[in-house]
Amino acid sequence: MDNENTNNSIEYFGASVRGPSNKSKKKLKEDAWLGVKRSWGYLIVTCDGMGSKESARKGAKEACHAVRDAVQLWQAYDAPIEFLFNTIHLFWEYRIFPLDPNDCATTCLFAYLNNENEITTAQLGDGVCVIRDKNGNIDLLDGDDSEFTNNTTGLGIAKSIEQWRYSSLKTFVPGSAVLLATDGVSEDVEKSRLGDMTYDIVSEYKGMSPRKRWETLCYELRNWATPHHLDDKTITLLWAEPYEMGNRK
Repeated sequence: MDNENTNNSIEYFGASVRGPSNKSKKKLKEDAWLGVKRSWGYLIVTCDGMGSKESARKGAKEACHAVRDAVQLWQAYDAPIEFLFNTIHLFWEYRIFPLDPNDCATTCLFAYLNNENEITTAQLGDGVCVIRDKNGNIDLLDGDDSEFTNNTTGLGIAKSIEQWRYSSLKTFVPGSAVLLATDGVSEDVEKSRLGDMTYDIVSEYKGMSPRKRWETLCYELRNWATPHHLDDKTITLLWAEPYEMGNRK
């Protein structure tokens, strides 16, 4: 994991924990996340390695790095979004080689904020991506809403880059936030509550130190309120200060 951003205008953090199912099987966590600040902008990535796959953990971890490297290349050219998705697939397969891509299948969600304050969010597979603006309006990507995207779609399985869902917004103003979550979280939260959840997490955590944020979010994910939850859980967030401009809605 790259160091968390300490810029006064844009901040991000995240956490990922092993679910009860993998713990009982003595398996390692198969979710992964990454957050970076670079000269070309800010990026958060969240991936969920498919538990039925032999190398799911490897697939999720390398997907995070593949997105980072692909975004770095993409932002340097005036190329369409399809170039980015193709590059992610190519870089991911390079990183997992010589493993079979099907054995490393993983979902992939990311949000990229460039230096022109434009934000691109994208999703392959399940989980959820939420952008909440300063007025409480929601832009939602959700795998369940796509005819192409379902519980078995991801890197290593997708047959076409058309299976990616994405959204681009021209401005990411102060008071806005984006949340990415794997299905261990998204399946337990009603869509109507996602905006409030995004607001509440940022409002509560933004004043904490990076270490305290991580520890507190890990605690909340491990002590998840939904009874009999089983999956690994990952949440990542990126927001623009001052967040007090946002109103709960």
